[in-house]
Amino acid sequence: MKILAVSFTELQSQAKIFVLLFFSAVLVLGINIYQDFGISFDEAAHRERGIVTLNYIGDLWGIKAIKTDPVLTKFRSLPPLNLYLEGKGGSAEHGVAFDLLEVTLERILNIGNGTNQQAIYHFRHLLSFLFFFGGLVALYQLSKRRFSSQLIGALTVVFMLLSPRFFAESFFNAMDLVYLAFFTTALNTSIRYLLRPSILNVIICAIACGLAIDIRNTGIVLLLMVITINVIQGLRKEISWLRLTQYIAIFSVVVCLTILVFWPWLWANPLYNFYYALKVLSKIPVDMDVLYLGNIITATNIPWHYPLVWIGISTPLLYIGLFLVGSVYTAGNILHRNLRLWASNNELQDWLFFAIFFCPLIAVISLHSVIFDGWRHLYFIYPAFLLLTTKGLLILWNYCKTYLLKIVFISLIGANCIWLGVWMIQAHPLQNLYFNRLIPPGWNQQFEVDYWGLSARQGLEYIAKLDGRDQIQVLPGGLMNLGLASQILIPKDAERFIPADNADNYDYLVTAFRANPKPINSPALIPIKNFYVDNEIVLAVYKHLSPFPIQKPIEPGQSISFNSQMNQALNAGNKQSFILGLGWSKPESWGTWTNDKTATLGFPADSFVPSFKPTKLVLMLKGFILPAHPTQTILIYINNALIKTVQINTPEIKTIEIPLSNISNFTAPIEIKFELPNATSPNA
Repeated sequence: MKILAVSFTELQSQAKIFVLLFFSAVLVLGINIYQDFGISFDEAAHRERGIVTLNYIGDLWGIKAIKTDPVLTKFRSLPPLNLYLEGKGGSAEHGVAFDLLEVTLERILNIGNGTNQQAIYHFRHLLSFLFFFGGLVALYQLSKRRFSSQLIGALTVVFMLLSPRFFAESFFNAMDLVYLAFFTTALNTSIRYLLRPSILNVIICAIACGLAIDIRNTGIVLLLMVITINVIQGLRKEISWLRLTQYIAIFSVVVCLTILVFWPWLWANPLYNFYYALKVLSKIPVDMDVLYLGNIITATNIPWHYPLVWIGISTPLLYIGLFLVGSVYTAGNILHRNLRLWASNNELQDWLFFAIFFCPLIAVISLHSVIFDGWRHLYFIYPAFLLLTTKGLLILWNYCKTYLLKIVFISLIGANCIWLGVWMIQAHPLQNLYFNRLIPPGWNQQFEVDYWGLSARQGLEYIAKLDGRDQIQVLPGGLMNLGLASQILIPKDAERFIPADNADNYDYLVTAFRANPKPINSPALIPIKNFYVDNEIVLAVYKHLSPFPIQKPIEPGQSISFNSQMNQALNAGNKQSFILGLGWSKPESWGTWTNDKTATLGFPADSFVPSFKPTKLVLMLKGFILPAHPTQTILIYINNALIKTVQINTPEIKTIEIPLSNISNFTAPIEIKFELPNATSPNA
């Protein structure tokens, strides 16, 4: 017996070391990749809400450091906190605990000197991940407590980490994933209090629940859960009514104080403002179309099965199968106990996990709550899902009576986890676009894909490498904020991007297909880069061809000008369209520069008078000549046949004649291509 005891102690010690190393590895991983992700659609609004709240605190308490802060002062033009409401350009009804902390730390630490947007958003992403990491620790404690095993506790955390959408969003989704972390922590402290009632545990539980509500007011379900379980414990005489009354009183007071302290918008009128927030956020005033099952519908008119379908297609199939086993088994136990509900602490925990997952889901469906962008508003129930998933795994493990069955079972679980890990590495940093195999290929035409706009970073980085100009105008091809997305780039590249102010004058179009799911088909747009996840296009970059209207058909001796002033004049009247092809920058007063090593001119079909068969084309070219670049070589092709090679040695305009004798059919499209093998630019 003594030998067995020593072995068990050694095993426990080894498990502790493994768990410590495991969490250390997770932390190191997060710290090494937090800079890889783009900016999500809502991040600027979250930061703005934190700044408006911090300004309110500075004004209310007369804090000079806040009132005179140069970064915070820039936001003074926004409505004050009491008027910063949904539908009026604000969002004060949302909990602000994380955003307020983030902005406060940002200014105390002077992140990016208050001007480097890339550094500021990197800091947000790091802080978001650190809170998620804290949630992982809470999830580990929940699983370890329930299943009496440190290794099983770590396995549940592995399931969370190998949930592609959740892992990716932990870096940039400062609402849903931060709330998940706070909710998991509150659930952990709540169960610890319910299993071991004490003054200290109830205070810790109350603070955690209050902070969860300060992120999103749906955290109130934990408050109701704790009080309900306490009352049932009193009815079952598991705790005296005197102690129970004391605990509930302490819990209620501390929860209310925590909510009030960390939600400054409530200070002016706590009860009414909290009620107003519950009322507004139960029916979010959002006017948005969503793509669901191939149809465009309004977010306020989603079908009842919307959250169920999204859970079904965005969760790994392994977890869904194990969850069904665990939840069915738990439901059977609950029914078997009748009014008693649970007969042990383990059954109480299972009952709570079951209720935490199903009750909010049923409430959203039955109350027709407004949700959109997948099931992110319900992400907080996912830890309960994974705990029931872990239970399902252990139930099936217990049915593996032979050594062979155990090996097969472990191999299947391990292979699935490895596959998920490999997929996540390949999809990085767009793991948030994961769909499981329940949905066939073509899911980018059936559901909203990159509703966060994260992939825009990849598109803009590609353009920045491709185009060396100081100013690049980009146009979104769907519901995207490219101006915000560009702020995650290095500052010198971010400054080069200018959001296009109209749909006619821009250089590139970038689209993640949100609100515009169909492929773009326009003669003025040439696809130059597609980004894929699971062989599905999730982002496309198009080069906008500059239109140069000319009189058609072209007559002998007719001139075609490529300067901006001449083309403004040519736009007058009803004229056909001549397209300047790939590789050109925007027209200037004298003409147009190339901006790539290849540039093309395209004459559409029937560009010339039927009887006119031109023998030559005269071009006026200007080389980019510098002391460090004394010669420019130009290879000229017509319909892919090399016609002429030109050397330019002076910066003056040079006249070049191109013979057209090899063209037999002037009614067909004609492409003239210029190759510049030693091209350079002013930025080189």
